[in-house]
Amino acid sequence: MVASRLQPPFLNPLFSSNYYSSHPLPSPSRPTFLALSANPQETSEPAKDRQKVVRIAWEKLVRWSRSWRSKAKTDVLERTNKVVVLGGGSFGTAMAAHIAARKAQLEVNMLVRNSQVCQSINENHCNCKYFPEHKLPENVIATTDARAALLGADYCLHAVPVQFSSSFLEGIADSVDPTLPFISLSKGLELNTFRMMSQIIPQALGNPRQPFIALSGPSFALELMNKLPTAMVVASKDKKLANATQQLLASSHLRISTSSDVTGVEIAGALKNVLAIAAGIVEGMNLGNNSMAALVAQGCSEIRWLATKMGAKSTTIMGLSGTGDIMLTCFVNLSRNKTVGIRLGSGEKLDDILGSMNQVAEGVSTAGAVIALAQKYNVKMPVLTAVARIIDNELTPKKAVLELMNLPQVEEVSPSINSKIKALVQQGKYSQALELHSKTPHSALTTAKFTFPSLLKTCASLSNLYHGRTIHASIVTMGLQSDPYIATSLINMYVKCGLLGSALQVFDKMSESRDSAPDITVWNPVIDGYFKYGHFEEGLAQFCRMQELGIRPDGYSLSIVLGICNRLSWYMAGRQIHGYIIRNMFEGDPYLETALIGMYSSCSRPMEAWSLFGKLENRSNIVAWNVMIGGFVENGMWEKSLELYSLAKNENCKLVSASFTGAFTACSHGEVLDFGRQVHCDVIKMNFQDDPYVCTSLLTMYAKSGSVEDAKKVFDQVLDKEVELRNAMISAFIGNGRAYDALGLYNKMKAGETPVDSFTISSLLSGCSVVGSYDFGRTVHAEVIKRSMQSNVAIQSALLTMYYKCGSTEDADSVFYTMKERDVVAWGSMIAGFCQNRRFKDALDLFRAMEKEGVKADSDVMTSVISAGLGLENVELGHLIHGFAIKRGLESDVFVACSLVDMYSKFGFAESAEMVFSSMPNKNLVAWNSMISCYSWNGLPEMSINLLPQILQHGFYLDSVSITTVLVAVSSVAALLKGKTLHAYQIRLQIPSDLQVENALIDMYVKCGCLKYAQLIFENMPRRNLVTWNSMIAGYGSHGNCEEAVRLFKEMKRSETAPDEVTFLALITSCSHSGMVEEGLNLFQLMRIEYGVEPRMEHYASVVDLLGRAGRLDDAYSFIRGMPIDADRSVWLCLLFACRAHRNMELGELVADNLLKMEPARGSNYVPLLNLYGEVEMWDRAANLRASMKGRGLKKSPGCSWIEVKNRVDVFFSGDSSSTRRIEIYKTLSSLKSNMEGKGCSYEGIEVC
Repeated sequence: MVASRLQPPFLNPLFSSNYYSSHPLPSPSRPTFLALSANPQETSEPAKDRQKVVRIAWEKLVRWSRSWRSKAKTDVLERTNKVVVLGGGSFGTAMAAHIAARKAQLEVNMLVRNSQVCQSINENHCNCKYFPEHKLPENVIATTDARAALLGADYCLHAVPVQFSSSFLEGIADSVDPTLPFISLSKGLELNTFRMMSQIIPQALGNPRQPFIALSGPSFALELMNKLPTAMVVASKDKKLANATQQLLASSHLRISTSSDVTGVEIAGALKNVLAIAAGIVEGMNLGNNSMAALVAQGCSEIRWLATKMGAKSTTIMGLSGTGDIMLTCFVNLSRNKTVGIRLGSGEKLDDILGSMNQVAEGVSTAGAVIALAQKYNVKMPVLTAVARIIDNELTPKKAVLELMNLPQVEEVSPSINSKIKALVQQGKYSQALELHSKTPHSALTTAKFTFPSLLKTCASLSNLYHGRTIHASIVTMGLQSDPYIATSLINMYVKCGLLGSALQVFDKMSESRDSAPDITVWNPVIDGYFKYGHFEEGLAQFCRMQELGIRPDGYSLSIVLGICNRLSWYMAGRQIHGYIIRNMFEGDPYLETALIGMYSSCSRPMEAWSLFGKLENRSNIVAWNVMIGGFVENGMWEKSLELYSLAKNENCKLVSASFTGAFTACSHGEVLDFGRQVHCDVIKMNFQDDPYVCTSLLTMYAKSGSVEDAKKVFDQVLDKEVELRNAMISAFIGNGRAYDALGLYNKMKAGETPVDSFTISSLLSGCSVVGSYDFGRTVHAEVIKRSMQSNVAIQSALLTMYYKCGSTEDADSVFYTMKERDVVAWGSMIAGFCQNRRFKDALDLFRAMEKEGVKADSDVMTSVISAGLGLENVELGHLIHGFAIKRGLESDVFVACSLVDMYSKFGFAESAEMVFSSMPNKNLVAWNSMISCYSWNGLPEMSINLLPQILQHGFYLDSVSITTVLVAVSSVAALLKGKTLHAYQIRLQIPSDLQVENALIDMYVKCGCLKYAQLIFENMPRRNLVTWNSMIAGYGSHGNCEEAVRLFKEMKRSETAPDEVTFLALITSCSHSGMVEEGLNLFQLMRIEYGVEPRMEHYASVVDLLGRAGRLDDAYSFIRGMPIDADRSVWLCLLFACRAHRNMELGELVADNLLKMEPARGSNYVPLLNLYGEVEMWDRAANLRASMKGRGLKKSPGCSWIEVKNRVDVFFSGDSSSTRRIEIYKTLSSLKSNMEGKGCSYEGIEVC
């Protein structure tokens, strides 16, 4: 509604097709003057009609303008009560007068430092220093008290000179409201730091989110005071704030336009002052109008070049705040910066000039920043650099003119062709640009110097090495090979075309040249080239060498190195670069900030990335949002990714295709189909439904969420289907068990002559591997042979993996041994396949063969070899493999190290695993999880639990694997408080709770005696698997609630979850504890007859225990004798304990005899019989049995129990008095005994020593 209301109605009649259909223009096929008839009467009517239309349009425009201004005044001025102007200079005074005149009730406070000026404004209503003859509105008040001036202000106009702004603002920071919008009237760059006002104001005030608006444009304070028509621009990244400022300032004599290009407006406003000095020098030297026009034109170009490199829009530089302001400042003598230039050109000294002025000429200070900015952004700025050198006394004006006139002559041949080529390249039409260049006669001679980088970019994008070499030859012929821009483009071209050697030759030749040594722009593509082709050490060496030669890295250099830290998870190196960025004031660079966020995310530090993201000054940088969304997904925090996507929408960030692909990936990870559908709606609303990347991600999201029909709808709706989309659809079909639909789509691709790439085939084969479809895989293999693609190494590796995962080792062997070229991936696939099929010896033999052929093992191969050593259960072999990994320098690789930790853990060598873990230079969360599992596996649960604080201290955040593993350790020691703490941590940090975590929580609470908590988790679980049901059934049973366990078993059957042997063991044990003998026996029969689950020794022992507890000892003995397998120790022990409980001496001795025959050297086997003799008071037999045990040297390990009190676990052994709390415990027991005696209670069994 707002947009339609503010649209000027005059746009319709003159610029619509209806107008031109009724008022046709003269035919372009004949001269225009022929349209004028000799008879004036024939043309008078159309002329009158046209004049009438124009008059009507103009009247509508005026009416629209008045209504808009009226509305604007109502909207903003009525809400604004107070405006403060910081500074009492000419322009600040003019703006204060202008705003005060807009509303009589508006309080306009001017904060000035000169008490005389302050008194003049308040008593005489004029600024005695700058405008003594102009009367100010009475609602303009001056003060020297910052707190009073700022109190309750709605807007603040900052008119303090740039060089004094930082210290001034720091002094008043405590009085500034953090939401107060600052409208900057100051133009310039801060000396030494080169900061613009958009950086100075928030940093000086200590508030990166301080609302900021830049005001600029062609405006002299005197003319503004005289209310002459003026036009200016307000720029802010906040569109609403810019519109509000526009409404606040716009009036009948001041027109205000809005812009979001803050950088463009500020840099143009700053550098135009430097150019004005140059224009003044030309005038002061009386060099004439020709030189003035040439100089200003060149200066405009230099400002545009620099501004666009800094991220500004070229249209801004061509608009009011750019060209408009330049024209005014350079050609009108009211400009104080031009005045400085005129006097310099006339021969005066700078110190004398500045000493005689009562106003600040910002161009003098800003000129010092020009050279530094030109070097930083690699922009040639001869005119503005010359001004800086004149001000620094390095050049006289005459020498500067001479140097400028002696610059290399530029030949502007065939400008239209060169312009067309550059335009085509900018539009991404690379093939057309190359074709145009090729068809141009004598193209080598007619190509302009500045067109070569565009042509080389085209060759790089198309990987067209032939044309690239041809253009290189032309460059050498013209002697331009040492030009840094062209050399950089050549290096980039060769790197992207796969010829790193040729790129290095260009670099080396430039290094040898005396005329032009490589600068940072040339070093960057060389370093990037090394990294792209995996030469990481060489790339880092070049990076260090560059600095040794005195060339400081720029933002792009640092982002290249950060990219490598991402790929290799070099966390410490990334932190060092982060420190370098802070120390060298690179903060605020959006590319570096994004690269840092990506680095921390890739190094498994998502919360550090999030902390950095939260400090971004420019929250509209959608690239940073996208990287953060992807970082959360990469670290398993998909819920955070979706929250961030929603936040980006709410903050009105301009979403791009990567925003949607990141959200869809998060939905795929979490299988949250509903949210995915919402994002799909956003895609349609924002017209991204035809974007190929978005379509592919959307299709994949539906497929991974199990909605393959929706995926197919997305696929069908895309008219122009690229091969990537088809590949995604093939993967979707295969991932959802529709292999033959995938084959059908593949056949359609062949029939429609759609190109099939190696990824298509690899997707089909990977799908076969996942679903185990051997026949389908064979069909795809046949297609590979028909298409003569069998020599593709990627496809061969996929074939190997497919055959091994389908269990066809012979076919895999056949593929492998027919391969002509075997890279490390092929060898690795083969070795991994052997391991998966438990052919560990074959895997090691193949590894030896690989080494003999000179193929070096990578981390993937090494992990498979370690797995083979573990599979053979050969400790010595494991040590040998470890030694080999050390020799190959792979022991520090996180994947290899984790495999070694796992191997030593399974072998029972926790100390060796600990040594490997300690020697890892870069531990990720997987490594910590491996160590936690190692301790748990080796019966060291306390050490597993103690690792948790260390993980957090190292900056990691636990994932579901960490929590599950530690919960197992907590369960084994029944440390309830630690378990609760871990559960609370998981809830507070919103760590995704998968089935494994929830199952582990149920098990922990059951074993810690908190059945109610376990039940709550169980009831709130959206999904349950067999482990879930078993854990809960066992929980009810262990807590004596057999009826609930049986009820849950029936519910489990209704959910169509098939029980296994663990289910029945839990049920029978539960019945045993509750005395439900018949129910337990029925379940034992049921497991075999109805479910086909064969009983194991544990089940037989449980049935014996069930009968024994019920006193049916003879039935238990008969049951044992009828077992299809020989009873082991556990079965006989159950019956022996039952004999003791029911004092059956005869059967007890018989059972004990069987038990002692089985394991005569085990001391604990004698204890139940000793206890039985004690129960029936046969002390002589007990004494004989003790003597027999002593003669054989047998001992019983003492029993123990433990209790957790106040987050501390105390363990007590039978007969042990070594506890540190021994005296306190015995004192408490003695007190209990006394209380029981006083109440007449029996305390049999309580012994106080």
